[in-house]
Amino acid sequence: MPSTPTRDRLAWLAIAATLLLVAWFSLRRVENGNLFLIRLPFDRDPYALEIHDATVTAHAWLWPALAFLAIGAAAIAARNTAFRQPARRTGFSRSPVEATRILWQRLRDLVSQHPRFCAVFAAACTADFLSTLYFFHTRRIDDELHPGIKLFTYAYGLSIGCLAGKAIQALLALSLCAVFPKAARTVLPILIIAYAAAAVWNLIS
Repeated sequence: MPSTPTRDRLAWLAIAATLLLVAWFSLRRVENGNLFLIRLPFDRDPYALEIHDATVTAHAWLWPALAFLAIGAAAIAARNTAFRQPARRTGFSRSPVEATRILWQRLRDLVSQHPRFCAVFAAACTADFLSTLYFFHTRRIDDELHPGIKLFTYAYGLSIGCLAGKAIQALLALSLCAVFPKAARTVLPILIIAYAAAAVWNLIS
């Protein structure tokens, strides 16, 4: 079926609505004290302090998180500025499939242009994830400073939630570098230092 502006608009709106519903359901679930949707065999049960912190954090971040997602989804859907061709296709100018394909190609271009930076970035991200996972398993999630990672972990699981949160965080960072390639040479080293420092902090704190 050929893509049309109306069909593309409806597709973007459907994706945005789905994201908002999933976020709302997940945060309300955490707010009600229902933690760790997916528990792996080696995951521990949540501590009482974590359950209390989860309800407070979810309540505080429910509407800010939904507003952030709504604004982000609207901005992406309204105008894929970075992906527009000179043909002046404005507003919902790309279908979700087409936008994803172009982003994937730009990510591949980023890796080919900066292979060493990307390799070190991947290593730093892996170290940060593993150290955070160790931190969560041996200590408490409520000590985590990043509210997004904390809420993802509370919502989806001690291990799975941490992995999902860190993966999305890293993908967003790489996507920004891919969309704005001129800034990649400056931004990637900063990201590497930040992720490496976070990994060290998780181990020594």
